[in-house]
Amino acid sequence: MKFDAKLSQRLSLLTLTSWMSVCLLISGFFPDATLHLQKLWALTGCMGLVASFGLVHKIKNELLAQAELINSMQNEAETDALTSLANRRVLERQLSACVAERQSGGRPFMFSLIDIDHFKSINDTHGHQTGDRILRFISNMLTVTLGEDAVVARYGGDEFAVIVHTEDTDLVNTKLNRVRSRIAHDSRYSEDLEATTISVGLAQSVSGDSATSVVERADKALYQAKDEGRDRVIVSGTSPS
Repeated sequence: MKFDAKLSQRLSLLTLTSWMSVCLLISGFFPDATLHLQKLWALTGCMGLVASFGLVHKIKNELLAQAELINSMQNEAETDALTSLANRRVLERQLSACVAERQSGGRPFMFSLIDIDHFKSINDTHGHQTGDRILRFISNMLTVTLGEDAVVARYGGDEFAVIVHTEDTDLVNTKLNRVRSRIAHDSRYSEDLEATTISVGLAQSVSGDSATSVVERADKALYQAKDEGRDRVIVSGTSPS
């Protein structure tokens, strides 16, 4: 990056300036130099050190700006722009970490896939702005209801994914049903818009799981929820595929 090249040049200049300033300052105290030269060298050395301190401050500010830029770029790369949730890349990384922890005897977790029923029809009939509103509404409901311990991500266009560190299937099932009920009740923004519903597949992790197997079980439960009429939560069995 050009920014890094400029920073490298300034660090080199800082090193050279500091070294010359120290040499000049020391030279000002040589006994064989005239008093005039001693004062000149000492003054020049002091001015050089002052300039070096100013350059240090400038470099510090540039390093802070670069760190902020890197953090901003990382956040953009890991966050869904519409809902402000984690994106699929982050979800898959978190899921892999959870599976590895589970395989080594660590914490169990629940994994859920959530799909908005008939979302294409909502976009086609009421427009994408309404669809975006619904996506933001559902993401907020999931985040607020499931709490800080849950990883909530936008998994695809109209699909969300959730990781919750617990083995209490009933608790997660209850929370997801609470989300489902509130969405169906509160998602009508106009008289001509029918209530939005979601279908949910929930899978509990087991020691033999891979990331693929736990996703497949949640996905199978999700399709079962759709086949049984939508607007429901289906809990998968616990055997890995």
